[in-house]
Amino acid sequence: MTTKTLIVCFLLSVFSASALASDWIIDKEASHVSFFAKQTGNKFTGSFSRFTIEVSFDPSHPESGSITAKIDMTSLDAGDKQRNIALPGKEWFDSEIFPTANFVSSSMSKTSDGTYVARGALTLHGVTKPISLPFTFVESEGKARVTAMISLNRGDFGVGSGAWATGKWVSLEVGVEISIVAERAGESQ
Repeated sequence: MTTKTLIVCFLLSVFSASALASDWIIDKEASHVSFFAKQTGNKFTGSFSRFTIEVSFDPSHPESGSITAKIDMTSLDAGDKQRNIALPGKEWFDSEIFPTANFVSSSMSKTSDGTYVARGALTLHGVTKPISLPFTFVESEGKARVTAMISLNRGDFGVGSGAWATGKWVSLEVGVEISIVAERAGESQ
């Protein structure tokens, strides 16, 4: 095989893989990013009102897809005035220094039970860790509903310092739920 033939084969494989993925436009009003944890044994829920998510995904060829998400940590609402004041502070998210959390997928695949998983890197509080983000994908009439849930250990990302570094007062385990409603690009025009 000549070098020219190899280059042509490579370019065809790259372009055909990217052509398989579908770009989606997120309906921000119908979508949400929320979290839940326990404080002194009682569950509380919070959310982030500002986020951007870019999705390229074809359920028949998940390996060609990608997800990039950015969450504005300053848009936190933890459902309580004291938590809303404390969590953006230096002992917790330190949102002034670390205003965003980012997830960038490196691979996507379908699981044996018909769900999907996006593997990639999550950067939170200035710390980057690999994560696997399982999600469901249901499409009907050009709209998709995607739900992802993951449990994170906030200590792995250095969130919560001083008296808050242990799980004594606030659980180390934090659940994160991402619920997205999206439409195929070009469908609404």
